[in-house]
Amino acid sequence: MKKVLGKKIMAGLMALMLMLCTAVPEVMAYSGGKNNNQLSTPGGNMIKQIAVGNYHTVALKSDGTVWAWGYNDCGQLGDGTTTQRPTPVKVNGLTGVTAIAAGDSHTVALKSDGTVWAWGLNNYGQLGDGTTTDRAEPVHVNNMNEVAAIVAGKSNTVILKSDGTVYRCGYGLDQDALIPNWREPHPLSITGVVDISTSYNYTVFLKSDGTVWAQGLNNYGQLGNGTNTNALYTSVQATGLNGVVAIASGESYTEALKSDGTVWGWGLNAHGELGNGTNTNSNIPEQIKLNSTTYLTEVVAISGGPNHTVAVKSNGTVWTWGGYPYRDLLGNWALSNNPTPVQVDGLTGVVTIASGNDHTVALKSDGTVWAWGNNTYCQLGDGTETNRAQPVQVSGVDNTGYFNILDVTDPTVSSTLPANGANDVSLISPITVTFSENVSAGT
Repeated sequence: MKKVLGKKIMAGLMALMLMLCTAVPEVMAYSGGKNNNQLSTPGGNMIKQIAVGNYHTVALKSDGTVWAWGYNDCGQLGDGTTTQRPTPVKVNGLTGVTAIAAGDSHTVALKSDGTVWAWGLNNYGQLGDGTTTDRAEPVHVNNMNEVAAIVAGKSNTVILKSDGTVYRCGYGLDQDALIPNWREPHPLSITGVVDISTSYNYTVFLKSDGTVWAQGLNNYGQLGNGTNTNALYTSVQATGLNGVVAIASGESYTEALKSDGTVWGWGLNAHGELGNGTNTNSNIPEQIKLNSTTYLTEVVAISGGPNHTVAVKSNGTVWTWGGYPYRDLLGNWALSNNPTPVQVDGLTGVVTIASGNDHTVALKSDGTVWAWGNNTYCQLGDGTETNRAQPVQVSGVDNTGYFNILDVTDPTVSSTLPANGANDVSLISPITVTFSENVSAGT
């Protein structure tokens, strides 16, 4: 029996193209720490994660490659040079990466095989390779496997293993207390951890029961246990805090995101880091508020810079508080520090963010990357050294197009087998369709 299946083939093609063109990016849960900010798309080669250091920015793509731009004096971009880069360059010899983190001047990557790799500044042993030699390309962190998460602080790296144990290498917390710098990962006295965040002199841990713990210096109350007493060898619990799903740390303050969408902060508050409308330090968690009567709610992601915090709300808007001596840090034209959250101008559709010393980077649901703040060392990735008071889009490689933008143009059918309109085709014959489409310039 003869059957004309041309219309059926075309109907199938139209359905396939409709699915492709209307696929919505899958947003990964925020995994904690100031650098673990992820977005992935099913099968797509989009940006998967962004991380921000002192003056450099790093991005992980879903093909497992890592890209970086900005300052490179210690090799923190990982391209084998110490040359500053105004637009993204690929990190050498690194594939199969599933997570990234950026410290002040070093970068860390976690591979799918559970190993950890690091590059950049190594003056305190923060690369964990047993030396204090700077590296312009990735080197293997010693004795680490079955790793679940990584974060990087000012001059240290903290590693969470799948069994809930935590290791740290680099700056040794307090030199006066004779705690040495660790050139290889050293175990910390805590277990049952599911998430981590770190600064240069203390580390914060999220446990599976939603409680928050910390270890290190506590001169500003950054450990959150109601005292200002250091806890160098054991971890202490943050007072009255539960239901936490994400944590972030600045230079001497800590933020926690609860499952109800509220944000809580404690520690140093000189620049309004705690977002409570004052400049008074607090050694217990206090809720972030918009004004004297209204609290910040519906938050889905947080990130902490040295003196400012950034939050993403469920509607895709970005809010920030705190400050730094750059008036364009907060993404608006404010001339002073902000002790309560303000909305970043002209930015919507954001799913996650990462904040550095004095610049911030946002990842939108369409896969585009936007940045604002200080750009002295090209850390915004727009091909210039111009500071930006409002978000600008990160440029593509060699300043061509934009970096890894999500292609939303319709694919075209280049061939079908059987051919379109074919006759004498069995109802059970397989249909092979080949699509072609142009991708955006850049990567």
